Amino acid sequence: MKPYEKAISYMDEYIDEYLRLEPRKDFDPCVVGVGRRFNDTVLIYSIQKILDMYVAQGMEREDAEEHFEFNTIGGWLGEGTPIFMVDTSLYEDFIEVSPIPVSAEQYE
Repeated sequence: MKPYEKAISYMDEYIDEYLRLEPRKDFDPCVVGVGRRFNDTVLIYSIQKILDMYVAQGMEREDAEEHFEFNTIGGWLGEGTPIFMVDTSLYEDFIEVSPIPVSAEQYE
């Protein structure tokens, strides 16, 4: 069983409802694990694998990055929205995602 199949199998067994990116045949191999966010268990997708998938489908790298930013990571679908991981161990040339500044005062 491939790693992404293990993650999806885990979700199928333990989570009643969860979101998967469509089309599944394209996006499922981009799953790298399962993550927790508050009371939510979600799939984790590799940004690099998604970008590679877009390029393999004929997009230029720059177009793939733009498409990803606006059409994939840009949507909040509510509970179950997947997590997107920057996996710097896979590639030297990875998309840089700017961190969201958070100050400690926000939580006091």
